[in-house]
This record gives sequence, structure tokens and C-alpha cells, in this order.
Amino acid sequence: MEEKILISRIQDLCKQASRGNVVVSDFLDLRQQELASLVINYIKNTNFDYFFYGGFSEAERKRLIISPQWQENPDNLIKCIEIKPIGKNGYLEHRDYLGALLNLGIKREKLGDIVIQNGSAYLFVDSLLVDYIIINLTKVKKLTVRLQQFFGEFEYINPGKKYIKTTIPSLRLDAVVSAAFNMPRSDSSRLISGEYVKVNQKTIIKNSHIVNEKDLISVRGKGRVTVEELGGITRKNRHHVLLSL
Repeated sequence: MEEKILISRIQDLCKQASRGNVVVSDFLDLRQQELASLVINYIKNTNFDYFFYGGFSEAERKRLIISPQWQENPDNLIKCIEIKPIGKNGYLEHRDYLGALLNLGIKREKLGDIVIQNGSAYLFVDSLLVDYIIINLTKVKKLTVRLQQFFGEFEYINPGKKYIKTTIPSLRLDAVVSAAFNMPRSDSSRLISGEYVKVNQKTIIKNSHIVNEKDLISVRGKGRVTVEELGGITRKNRHHVLLSL
């Protein structure tokens, strides 16, 4: 149902763009960006161009901009807010910042990436929400935070990847999640059936779902893992896999 709604929204944006308007979507995840591209390319309207922009080049969550001829700086559509915890007690994770923002009544689609580095969180957000967030977000998980708009070019620091080379009994999703996050198979199965797991930004509820190379698996509350390589089969009929976290 969510995909049908997104397709309808993209089609509507294309109609507006075909009339000479510059149109911009909310923030889209990787799966939604892929779907939006398919819809636009299917329409094959040569009267406008489109691209995705998330505030910095490495962003994952991006807004779709459709325009017959770009008339506005995309930086005016997305702003960056630096959120800095005050004091040294406690550690804040991505989900802590996201939860605090959602508790302000802000919808997820209005929020872009949240990057944690150099002791601060950098939030990319719809420019219309900057003042509201700076005024109203005062605490994250009981820690007082100081907010200010970040000006200048944001430099993303890649934290690097952790690689896991192992063997698993099958290429089922529950087996891969179990190996990636070092948990019992029964726990990974519960996460999948409980709709905590996405593959390439699409929620999967079948434990038997077969993974492929380069699949991006997201587990709520745990993190993300990429299936880098699928190797051969051992004598005990186990599959070689290379995962990255």
C-alpha cells in the first residue's frame, strides 16, 4: 500500500513539473528513490529533468527535485542543524536523536540523514522546520542538548567498515541476520516476523527470504549489514559469505 501511495505522489509531481513548475518531494529512502526513478523513467517525459539531493554527497535519504530547468539552489531546500549534547555523561545513538525528533510531532519523511561524528549529531532537515526544531528540541534521552544551524560545507567522515567472513547453513534472511549480529537464529526470526528487518529498504517478514550479493539489510535497533560476497559451499553444505557492518 505504501508503494502505491508513493507511485501516485510521484506521478502527481511529474504532472506539476510538466506544467513548468519546480517540484520537490519529502525525503526518500534508498528503496523509495529507486521506485521514484522507475516511475519517472516509465513516463519518459523529456520536458523536465530530475535528481535526488540530501544535503551532502554521501547522504542516503534524499529529496526528489523535478524541474524543467533548475531555478533554485537545492541548499535552500535542506538545512543542517548541529545537535551537541552538554556534559560528558551518557552516549546518544542515532535512534535516540530520531526518537526525540519524532516526539516533537515531526514526520519521518521531513527528516533526512542524522550523522553522528566529532561529538555532535548533524541533522539534515526540510528548511521550513529549522526554527521549530532549534526552539523545541532541548533534551535527547534526558540529556540536555544545544542546537545551532550548521553553515558551510558538511564534510562526512567515513567511519570505515567492519568485515565478517563466515559460513552459514543457508542464504535465508534469518541465517544472515543471525551471523551478522551474533544472535541466536530464533532471535533473528522474531525480529523478521515482527517487521524489524528491511532488505534494500523494503520490510521483509519471511524468514525464508533468500539474500543476494550487495543486499543492504537493516535491523531496527541493531544496525545495517551489507552482503558483500556470496562464496562457495563447504563440504558440510554451509555457504561462505562476506558481510560488512
